[in-house]
Amino acid sequence: MKVLILGDPHEPHMIKWLTALAREGLEIILFSFTPSDPSLYRHVEGIDWYDCGLSRHLIKGRAGSIAKLAYLKALPKLRRIIRRHRPGLLHAHYASGYGLLAALSGFKPYMVSAWGNDVLDFPDISPLHKRMIRFVLQRADRVLSTSRFLASEIEERFGIASEITPFGVDTKVFCPDHHSSAEEPLWVGTIKNMNPEYSLRNLLWTFKKVRTWLPETSLRFMIVGEGRGKPDLEGLARYLGIDGEVDFTGYIPYAGIVQYHNMIDVYVNLTTMESFGVSVLEASACERPVVASDVGGLRETVRNGTTGFLVQPGDIEQAAQSVYRLILDHELRKKMGTEGRKLVQEHYSLEKSVNRMMGLYKELADE
Repeated sequence: MKVLILGDPHEPHMIKWLTALAREGLEIILFSFTPSDPSLYRHVEGIDWYDCGLSRHLIKGRAGSIAKLAYLKALPKLRRIIRRHRPGLLHAHYASGYGLLAALSGFKPYMVSAWGNDVLDFPDISPLHKRMIRFVLQRADRVLSTSRFLASEIEERFGIASEITPFGVDTKVFCPDHHSSAEEPLWVGTIKNMNPEYSLRNLLWTFKKVRTWLPETSLRFMIVGEGRGKPDLEGLARYLGIDGEVDFTGYIPYAGIVQYHNMIDVYVNLTTMESFGVSVLEASACERPVVASDVGGLRETVRNGTTGFLVQPGDIEQAAQSVYRLILDHELRKKMGTEGRKLVQEHYSLEKSVNRMMGLYKELADE
Protein backbone atom coordinates (compact mmCIF):
# COMPACT_ATOMS: atom_id res chain seq x y z
CA MET A 1 0.00 0.00 0.00
CA LYS A 2 1.27 3.47 -0.91
CA VAL A 3 0.38 6.30 1.49
CA LEU A 4 1.21 9.99 1.21
CA ILE A 5 1.74 11.38 4.71
CA LEU A 6 1.88 15.08 5.54
CA GLY A 7 3.56 15.97 8.83
CA ASP A 8 6.54 17.37 10.68
CA PRO A 9 9.33 14.74 10.53
CA HIS A 10 11.05 16.27 13.60
CA GLU A 11 8.14 15.60 15.96
CA PRO A 12 8.72 12.57 18.22
CA HIS A 13 5.22 11.23 17.52
CA MET A 14 5.86 11.42 13.76
CA ILE A 15 9.21 9.66 14.14
CA LYS A 16 7.44 6.81 15.94
CA TRP A 17 4.59 6.56 13.44
CA LEU A 18 6.76 6.72 10.33
CA THR A 19 9.35 4.28 11.63
CA ALA A 20 6.75 1.75 12.74
CA LEU A 21 4.63 2.02 9.58
CA ALA A 22 7.67 1.67 7.33
CA ARG A 23 8.65 -1.50 9.19
CA GLU A 24 5.17 -2.86 8.46
CA GLY A 25 6.08 -2.72 4.77
CA LEU A 26 4.04 0.37 3.98
CA GLU A 27 5.33 2.44 1.07
CA ILE A 28 5.43 5.99 2.45
CA ILE A 29 5.78 9.31 0.66
CA LEU A 30 6.39 11.98 3.28
CA PHE A 31 5.78 15.65 2.52
CA SER A 32 6.77 18.28 5.08
CA PHE A 33 7.11 22.05 5.24
CA THR A 34 10.74 21.83 6.39
CA PRO A 35 13.62 19.56 5.34
CA SER A 36 13.91 16.28 7.23
CA ASP A 37 16.82 15.28 9.45
CA PRO A 38 18.03 11.88 8.18
CA SER A 39 19.81 11.17 11.49
CA LEU A 40 16.38 10.79 13.14
CA TYR A 41 15.53 7.90 10.82
CA ARG A 42 18.61 5.70 10.77
CA HIS A 43 17.97 2.18 9.45
CA VAL A 44 14.47 3.15 8.25
CA GLU A 45 13.71 2.17 4.65
CA GLY A 46 10.67 2.59 2.45
CA ILE A 47 10.18 6.36 2.78
CA ASP A 48 10.45 8.92 -0.04
CA TRP A 49 11.18 12.37 1.41
CA TYR A 50 9.88 15.68 0.07
CA ASP A 51 9.67 19.19 1.53
CA CYS A 52 9.03 22.75 0.43
CA GLY A 53 12.02 24.34 2.18
CA LEU A 54 10.28 26.51 4.78
CA SER A 55 12.18 27.51 7.94
CA ARG A 56 11.71 25.89 11.34
CA HIS A 57 11.39 29.41 12.74
CA LEU A 58 8.18 29.92 10.76
CA ILE A 59 6.78 26.53 11.77
CA LYS A 60 7.44 27.18 15.46
CA GLY A 61 5.97 30.69 15.30
CA ARG A 62 2.74 31.84 16.87
CA ALA A 63 -0.25 29.64 15.99
CA GLY A 64 -2.60 31.29 13.53
CA SER A 65 -0.08 33.95 12.49
CA ILE A 66 -0.75 35.48 9.09
CA ALA A 67 2.87 34.71 8.22
CA LYS A 68 1.91 31.06 8.08
CA LEU A 69 -0.06 31.69 4.90
CA ALA A 70 3.32 30.85 3.37
CA TYR A 71 2.23 27.23 3.87
CA LEU A 72 0.00 27.61 0.82
CA LYS A 73 3.08 27.95 -1.38
CA ALA A 74 3.52 24.21 -0.83
CA LEU A 75 0.25 23.34 -2.60
CA PRO A 76 1.56 23.22 -6.22
CA LYS A 77 4.46 20.98 -5.20
CA LEU A 78 2.15 18.70 -3.25
CA ARG A 79 -0.09 18.29 -6.29
CA ARG A 80 2.93 17.42 -8.45
CA ILE A 81 3.95 14.74 -5.92
CA ILE A 82 0.42 13.32 -5.99
CA ARG A 83 0.48 13.11 -9.80
CA ARG A 84 3.91 11.49 -9.75
CA HIS A 85 3.32 8.85 -7.06
CA ARG A 86 -0.43 8.24 -7.31
CA PRO A 87 -0.84 7.20 -3.65
CA GLY A 88 -3.71 5.05 -2.45
CA LEU A 89 -4.59 7.57 0.23
CA LEU A 90 -3.39 10.76 1.91
CA HIS A 91 -2.97 11.17 5.68
CA ALA A 92 -2.38 14.62 7.21
CA HIS A 93 -1.11 14.90 10.79
CA TYR A 94 -2.35 18.06 12.56
CA ALA A 95 -5.58 19.64 11.37
CA SER A 96 -4.19 23.15 10.96
CA GLY A 97 -1.36 23.58 8.46
CA TYR A 98 -0.95 20.08 7.06
CA GLY A 99 -4.67 19.40 7.33
CA LEU A 100 -5.53 22.54 5.35
CA LEU A 101 -2.98 21.63 2.69
CA ALA A 102 -4.50 18.17 2.35
CA ALA A 103 -8.04 19.56 2.11
CA LEU A 104 -7.03 22.08 -0.57
CA SER A 105 -5.14 19.48 -2.60
CA GLY A 106 -8.43 18.00 -3.79
CA PHE A 107 -7.08 14.47 -3.35
CA LYS A 108 -9.37 11.68 -2.19
CA PRO A 109 -9.43 9.66 -0.05
CA TYR A 110 -7.75 11.54 2.75
CA MET A 111 -7.75 11.34 6.52
CA VAL A 112 -6.62 13.89 9.09
CA SER A 113 -5.26 13.25 12.58
CA ALA A 114 -6.10 15.88 15.20
CA TRP A 115 -3.38 16.07 17.83
CA GLY A 116 -4.87 18.46 20.39
CA ASN A 117 -4.15 22.17 20.18
CA ASP A 118 -5.07 22.17 16.49
CA VAL A 119 -8.74 21.55 17.36
CA LEU A 120 -8.86 22.77 20.97
CA ASP A 121 -7.03 26.13 20.82
CA PHE A 122 -6.52 27.06 17.16
CA PRO A 123 -10.25 27.46 16.40
CA ASP A 124 -10.60 29.97 19.27
CA ILE A 125 -8.16 32.45 17.70
CA SER A 126 -10.92 33.89 15.49
CA PRO A 127 -14.11 32.86 13.64
CA LEU A 128 -11.99 32.50 10.49
CA HIS A 129 -9.69 30.00 12.18
CA LYS A 130 -12.68 28.01 13.39
CA ARG A 131 -14.18 27.93 9.88
CA MET A 132 -10.84 26.73 8.56
CA ILE A 133 -10.71 23.76 10.93
CA ARG A 134 -14.34 22.94 10.22
CA PHE A 135 -13.54 22.95 6.48
CA VAL A 136 -10.57 20.60 7.00
CA LEU A 137 -12.53 18.14 9.14
CA GLN A 138 -15.61 18.13 6.91
CA ARG A 139 -13.55 17.44 3.78
CA ALA A 140 -11.78 14.46 5.34
CA ASP A 141 -12.99 10.90 4.71
CA ARG A 142 -11.81 9.99 8.20
CA VAL A 143 -11.01 12.15 11.24
CA LEU A 144 -8.69 10.58 13.81
CA SER A 145 -8.16 11.68 17.41
CA THR A 146 -5.69 10.58 20.08
CA SER A 147 -8.14 10.05 22.96
CA ARG A 148 -11.79 9.67 23.91
CA PHE A 149 -11.58 13.16 25.39
CA LEU A 150 -10.39 14.68 22.11
CA ALA A 151 -12.99 12.75 20.13
CA SER A 152 -15.77 14.11 22.35
CA GLU A 153 -14.43 17.67 21.96
CA ILE A 154 -14.40 17.36 18.15
CA GLU A 155 -17.96 16.02 18.17
CA GLU A 156 -19.17 18.76 20.50
CA ARG A 157 -17.47 21.63 18.67
CA PHE A 158 -17.89 20.50 15.06
CA GLY A 159 -20.51 17.74 15.05
CA ILE A 160 -18.02 15.32 13.47
CA ALA A 161 -17.31 11.78 14.69
CA SER A 162 -13.72 10.59 14.84
CA GLU A 163 -11.80 7.34 15.19
CA ILE A 164 -9.53 7.00 18.24
CA THR A 165 -5.91 6.21 17.38
CA PRO A 166 -3.70 6.81 20.45
CA PHE A 167 -0.02 7.64 20.23
CA GLY A 168 1.42 4.26 21.13
CA VAL A 169 4.41 3.64 23.38
CA ASP A 170 7.12 1.21 22.30
CA THR A 171 7.34 -0.93 25.43
CA LYS A 172 10.52 -2.60 24.16
CA VAL A 173 12.23 0.80 24.32
CA PHE A 174 10.33 2.35 27.23
CA CYS A 175 10.91 -0.25 29.88
CA PRO A 176 12.27 -0.14 33.43
CA ASP A 177 16.00 0.00 33.96
CA HIS A 178 16.35 -0.85 37.63
CA HIS A 179 20.06 -0.09 37.53
CA SER A 180 19.73 3.39 36.03
CA SER A 181 19.43 5.27 39.32
CA ALA A 182 20.86 4.83 42.77
CA GLU A 183 18.73 4.73 45.91
CA GLU A 184 19.65 8.36 46.59
CA PRO A 185 18.80 10.99 45.71
CA LEU A 186 15.16 10.49 44.81
CA TRP A 187 14.21 12.36 41.66
CA VAL A 188 10.86 14.06 41.08
CA GLY A 189 10.38 15.47 37.62
CA THR A 190 8.68 15.88 34.29
CA ILE A 191 9.49 15.73 30.58
CA LYS A 192 7.68 18.61 28.90
CA ASN A 193 8.24 21.58 26.63
CA MET A 194 8.79 24.68 28.76
CA ASN A 195 5.90 26.63 27.30
CA PRO A 196 3.49 28.61 29.53
CA GLU A 197 0.46 26.52 28.58
CA TYR A 198 1.93 23.48 30.38
CA SER A 199 1.77 25.13 33.83
CA LEU A 200 5.31 24.24 34.86
CA ARG A 201 5.22 27.08 37.39
CA ASN A 202 2.79 24.94 39.40
CA LEU A 203 5.35 22.17 39.29
CA LEU A 204 8.03 24.38 40.85
CA TRP A 205 5.66 25.51 43.61
CA THR A 206 4.91 21.83 44.26
CA PHE A 207 8.63 21.05 44.40
CA LYS A 208 9.10 23.87 46.92
CA LYS A 209 6.35 22.59 49.21
CA VAL A 210 7.64 19.01 49.10
CA ARG A 211 11.16 20.18 49.91
CA THR A 212 9.81 22.20 52.86
CA TRP A 213 8.11 19.09 54.24
CA LEU A 214 11.18 16.89 53.69
CA PRO A 215 14.18 19.12 54.47
CA GLU A 216 16.48 16.21 55.37
CA THR A 217 15.55 13.86 52.52
CA SER A 218 18.05 13.36 49.70
CA LEU A 219 15.84 14.78 46.96
CA ARG A 220 16.29 16.47 43.59
CA PHE A 221 13.96 17.84 40.93
CA MET A 222 14.21 17.70 37.16
CA ILE A 223 12.51 19.41 34.21
CA VAL A 224 13.50 17.88 30.88
CA GLY A 225 12.81 20.03 27.83
CA GLU A 226 13.21 23.40 26.20
CA GLY A 227 10.84 26.24 25.41
CA ARG A 228 10.13 29.93 25.54
CA GLY A 229 9.10 29.77 29.21
CA LYS A 230 12.50 28.59 30.43
CA PRO A 231 13.85 32.00 31.64
CA ASP A 232 10.68 32.57 33.65
CA LEU A 233 10.93 29.12 35.25
CA GLU A 234 14.59 29.57 36.12
CA GLY A 235 13.71 32.91 37.73
CA LEU A 236 10.92 31.32 39.76
CA ALA A 237 13.25 28.56 40.96
CA ARG A 238 15.67 31.23 42.22
CA TYR A 239 12.82 33.11 43.91
CA LEU A 240 11.69 29.91 45.67
CA GLY A 241 15.24 29.13 46.75
CA ILE A 242 15.32 25.73 45.02
CA ASP A 243 17.42 26.64 41.98
CA GLY A 244 20.32 24.59 43.35
CA GLU A 245 18.09 21.50 43.48
CA VAL A 246 16.33 21.78 40.11
CA ASP A 247 18.03 20.44 36.99
CA PHE A 248 16.87 22.16 33.79
CA THR A 249 18.30 19.72 31.26
CA GLY A 250 17.42 21.65 28.10
CA TYR A 251 16.57 19.86 24.87
CA ILE A 252 17.10 16.10 24.86
CA PRO A 253 16.78 14.13 21.57
CA TYR A 254 13.87 11.74 21.62
CA ALA A 255 16.16 8.71 21.49
CA GLY A 256 17.56 9.74 24.88
CA ILE A 257 14.26 10.42 26.63
CA VAL A 258 13.89 6.90 28.03
CA GLN A 259 17.07 7.38 30.06
CA TYR A 260 15.49 10.35 31.84
CA HIS A 261 12.23 8.52 32.49
CA ASN A 262 14.29 5.88 34.26
CA MET A 263 16.10 8.50 36.32
CA ILE A 264 12.84 10.02 37.59
CA ASP A 265 11.31 8.19 40.57
CA VAL A 266 8.02 10.14 40.65
CA TYR A 267 6.74 11.59 37.37
CA VAL A 268 4.58 14.74 37.61
CA ASN A 269 2.40 16.45 35.00
CA LEU A 270 0.41 19.39 36.38
CA THR A 271 -0.79 20.95 33.14
CA THR A 272 -4.25 22.51 33.17
CA MET A 273 -5.11 20.90 29.83
CA GLU A 274 -3.86 17.77 28.06
CA SER A 275 -5.49 16.12 25.08
CA PHE A 276 -3.76 12.78 25.67
CA GLY A 277 -0.60 12.50 27.81
CA VAL A 278 1.90 10.29 26.01
CA SER A 279 4.80 11.29 28.28
CA VAL A 280 2.76 10.01 31.22
CA LEU A 281 2.37 6.66 29.46
CA GLU A 282 6.10 6.55 28.70
CA ALA A 283 6.76 7.05 32.42
CA SER A 284 4.27 4.30 33.26
CA ALA A 285 5.92 1.97 30.73
CA CYS A 286 9.16 2.52 32.68
CA GLU A 287 7.26 1.55 35.86
CA ARG A 288 7.23 5.06 37.30
CA PRO A 289 4.23 6.24 39.37
CA VAL A 290 2.53 9.39 38.14
CA VAL A 291 0.97 12.47 39.71
CA ALA A 292 -1.12 14.32 37.11
CA SER A 293 -3.90 16.87 36.79
CA ASP A 294 -7.43 15.51 36.61
CA VAL A 295 -8.09 16.95 33.16
CA GLY A 296 -8.66 15.92 29.54
CA GLY A 297 -6.86 12.86 28.26
CA LEU A 298 -4.92 12.40 31.51
CA ARG A 299 -8.09 10.88 32.95
CA GLU A 300 -7.59 8.06 30.43
CA THR A 301 -3.83 7.59 30.74
CA VAL A 302 -3.70 7.62 34.56
CA ARG A 303 -5.74 5.20 36.68
CA ASN A 304 -6.29 7.19 39.87
CA GLY A 305 -5.09 5.26 42.90
CA THR A 306 -3.73 2.45 40.71
CA THR A 307 -1.03 3.80 38.36
CA GLY A 308 -0.75 7.16 40.10
CA PHE A 309 -2.77 10.02 41.53
CA LEU A 310 -5.02 12.51 39.75
CA VAL A 311 -5.18 15.91 41.44
CA GLN A 312 -7.30 18.99 40.87
CA PRO A 313 -5.62 21.33 38.37
CA GLY A 314 -3.89 24.21 40.14
CA ASP A 315 -4.17 22.59 43.59
CA ILE A 316 -0.54 22.78 44.74
CA GLU A 317 -1.33 21.37 48.19
CA GLN A 318 -2.98 18.24 46.80
CA ALA A 319 -0.22 17.70 44.24
CA ALA A 320 2.48 18.10 46.89
CA GLN A 321 0.71 15.68 49.24
CA SER A 322 0.56 13.05 46.49
CA VAL A 323 4.26 13.46 45.66
CA TYR A 324 5.10 13.43 49.39
CA ARG A 325 3.22 10.17 49.88
CA LEU A 326 5.03 8.48 46.97
CA ILE A 327 8.44 9.65 48.15
CA LEU A 328 7.89 8.12 51.58
CA ASP A 329 6.33 4.86 50.38
CA HIS A 330 8.73 2.81 48.28
CA GLU A 331 6.33 -0.13 48.01
CA LEU A 332 3.53 2.12 46.74
CA ARG A 333 5.86 3.55 44.09
CA LYS A 334 6.76 0.04 43.00
CA LYS A 335 3.15 -1.18 42.95
CA MET A 336 1.86 1.80 40.94
CA GLY A 337 4.77 1.51 38.54
CA THR A 338 4.02 -2.15 37.89
CA GLU A 339 0.32 -1.40 37.29
CA GLY A 340 1.25 1.47 34.99
CA ARG A 341 3.31 -0.77 32.73
CA LYS A 342 0.44 -3.27 32.58
CA LEU A 343 -1.90 -0.46 31.51
CA VAL A 344 0.40 0.57 28.67
CA GLN A 345 0.93 -2.99 27.47
CA GLU A 346 -2.78 -3.75 27.46
CA HIS A 347 -4.13 -0.54 25.92
CA TYR A 348 -1.44 1.80 24.60
CA SER A 349 1.39 -0.23 23.12
CA LEU A 350 2.87 1.00 19.84
CA GLU A 351 2.12 -2.38 18.29
CA LYS A 352 -1.60 -2.05 19.03
CA SER A 353 -1.68 1.56 17.77
CA VAL A 354 0.08 0.66 14.51
CA ASN A 355 -2.23 -2.30 13.90
CA ARG A 356 -5.18 0.02 14.45
CA MET A 357 -3.80 2.55 11.97
CA MET A 358 -2.99 -0.10 9.36
CA GLY A 359 -6.54 -1.39 9.68
CA LEU A 360 -7.96 2.06 9.05
CA TYR A 361 -5.66 2.54 6.03
CA LYS A 362 -6.85 -0.72 4.50
CA GLU A 363 -10.47 0.06 5.25
CA LEU A 364 -10.29 3.50 3.63
CA ALA A 365 -8.29 2.28 0.63
CA ASP A 366 -10.79 -0.51 0.00
CA GLU A 367 -13.68 1.96 0.10
